[in-house]
Order: sequence, then C-alpha cells, then structure tokens
Amino acid sequence: MSISVDSKLKEILADPDAKAIVERIRPGFADNPMIKLAMGMKFSDLIKFPQAGYSPEEIELLTERLNALGRKEPPAVAGPESRKKMDFSSVSGKVVIVTGASRGIGEAIARCYADHGMRVVCANRDPVKGQQVVESIKASGGDALYCKTDASKPDEVKALVDFTMENYRRLDGIVNNSGIGMGGTPLHENTIEDCERILDLNLKGVFAGMKYGAEAIFKSKSEGGFIINIASIAGLMPQSGMGLYVATKQGVVGMTRSAAMEYAPYNLTVNAICPGHTLTSMYDVAPAEAMELFTSQIPAGRMGKPEECAWLALFLASDMARFITGAAIPVDGGIAAGQRNILMWRHPELVGMGDGKLNSDSTIAAIMEVPEGAAIVERYLPGFSENEQAKMAYGLTFKALCEIPATGISKEKAEAFFKELDTLSE
Repeated sequence: MSISVDSKLKEILADPDAKAIVERIRPGFADNPMIKLAMGMKFSDLIKFPQAGYSPEEIELLTERLNALGRKEPPAVAGPESRKKMDFSSVSGKVVIVTGASRGIGEAIARCYADHGMRVVCANRDPVKGQQVVESIKASGGDALYCKTDASKPDEVKALVDFTMENYRRLDGIVNNSGIGMGGTPLHENTIEDCERILDLNLKGVFAGMKYGAEAIFKSKSEGGFIINIASIAGLMPQSGMGLYVATKQGVVGMTRSAAMEYAPYNLTVNAICPGHTLTSMYDVAPAEAMELFTSQIPAGRMGKPEECAWLALFLASDMARFITGAAIPVDGGIAAGQRNILMWRHPELVGMGDGKLNSDSTIAAIMEVPEGAAIVERYLPGFSENEQAKMAYGLTFKALCEIPATGISKEKAEAFFKELDTLSE
C-alpha cells in the first residue's frame, strides 16, 4: 500500500515509517484518545483543521516527508539495485541544540545542520555573535533560534533545553561543543581556579548537556535521537603540558562510552568527535613558529577545517549512523593513529616525488632495479648488491650513503660515482 499525506489516518498509523514521521512532529499523537474519532479521515484534511494546531511549516514538512515515503519502492531482495545511496534527508525536521555555536566547529555544525533542514538552537555566551549566526542561517533559508547560555552553569543548560522544548516542542539531538583550551605549562603551575574553570565548562557542562538533553529526547519520543560530544584527540592520547585539558577530554570520552551503553536499547546514540589541530579562532594568537610546529605534527601535512568535523556530525545525526554509538572518532589528519617514524621511500616517484628520471638523486632501490645502475654500483662498491645490511638503506640515495664513513669511499671516487649515475637517463 502506497502511503502519502492523502492516506487515511488509520493507514498512516498502521505504517511504522509513516507513524514515526507523524510522531516526530507531534510526540504522543497516536496515543491521543480523540484521534480515534478521525481514523477514517484523510490525514491531509485532518492537519488543516485549526484545532489540530499544526503550523504551516509543520504541514509542509509532513506533506513532503509522507509523500516522499510513498514514492519509495520496496528494495529488491538482492543485487546492486537494492543498495541504498548516501541520503541525509532523514535529518530534515529534527530539532537540535548546538552549544558554542557562534564560531569555529560549533558554528560549522550549526550551519551544516540548518543547510540540511534541521531546526537548530544556537547557544553561546555572546548574544551579538550568536544572533549573527542565527540571522545568517535564516537568510540562507534555514530554521534557527538563539539562546544565550553559559554552558559552565548547569542551570543555564537546563534553561536552554527548556527554551528548545517551549519553542519547538521536541528535541532530537544535542551537540555539546562548548569548551576551552588550557595548556603549555607543567601541571603544578595551574591554579585551583584554573582547575575549577576548565572542569566546570569542559566536563560539568558536557554532563549537564547530556543529562538534560537525554531527558528531553526521551520525552520527545524521538525515533532518531542523538548526542554528540566534541572532545579532542587529547581525549584519546595524553599530551604534555595539558594535564587539566587532557583530564576533561578523556572524561568526556569516558562519559560518552558509558552513556552509549545505557541508551543503546532506547535507540539514542551517543558519540564523541575528537578534532585535532583545526583552524579556528583559538589559533589566531598563535605565532607563525607555533603554527609550523602544529602542522609538522600532522601526518596529512595541514590543519583541519571546522567543516570537516561538521560533516561527521551530520552523518552521526542521520539514520545512516543508527548502529554507531559509543565511538570516539578522531578528525585529525592521522595524529591519533600512532607515533610517526622516519620513512625511507624506496620508490618516491610513485607519490610524485622527484622527476622520475634515474640519476644520483634517485633512491638506491630504484637504481639497483636497473641493470645498468646495478653495474655502475658494482664497479664502485663491489659486493654491495649481496650485502644484506645494505638493503636496509635502500630508501636512501647513494649521495646520503656515501657520507657515512663506514661506506669506505673517498670523496673523489664518490664524485665520479655520482657522475656516472647521472648518465643513466641520457
């Protein structure tokens, strides 16, 4: 049976997917005793009655989503045609809170959500910047509200959730993004006040967001509820000079995983995003030397962008991520993957290093694979190809190898050696 907004109410409520759409907009709709009197009515007629209390925006959303549901064809039993493509339409209409939404990662997430049809409550301490983000979202056709909130104060976090429920009458998700950085000093040089300040925002604030957010999501009977905590790679791997910050972010990861197990039976996912060095205003005051150091620590060779965290947050809010919970996912260009070591590429030309021509600047491995090259090496370094220890250095060049005294080649002989190697590509 094909479902659309013109289907009878009893048909809508008998279809699990259609019922979920209705319940998402109006929690408790199916349990209303008065609804039984309208089971034979077209749903499109019912929602237009003033007594039903649907806003024009809600009617439009219901119409769009129910009609889209009716257009879906049953998937084939097998074969490529049965595979679903990436589709973020499931987030449309969801109500979400994003704390720290006036800049950086929080702003990027708020904008990304609004761009995909989510109704976003932007929260932060600066009403000027916060309202600017909201007005910008509205100007782009999005749905957003601003609520002044200091996330380090649990009462204000509760008021934020209450504000959302009063205005949107439901909550589907919360992104606990507000936080501060603190580091660069030995642990003992932090003050007790430093400790209290970072714990209040980075840890207690996230707890309050999870507590009051989860309660509201459960009350809303959300079919796709989610909590996303913005942690840090410091939540996965400790860093020197950042003891207090590391403690808070590892605490966030711990709370995320624990709550994920508690809420999994109720279809509420809880995940953490762990950004690495990301280009936000926090780095505006960093000197060029520090930025170079940060970049040098990233295997990808560049800083991250706030949007790259936002794209992950969008996925985690969608129905495609319903089986992902308790995850702490790094967005860091490879920092948290492990400790880097010195690499010696035997074939750097594969990744575009060098001009691809054999000469004295080519790696030992590349030269030894060519008979003419191996012959030149054998003349200057007899027995080199049979030396098992030498094979460990095949990622070097002969210029680098010949600088090692143990190679036993004079400067004059080495220069003649290099000249012959330079003739390989002639």
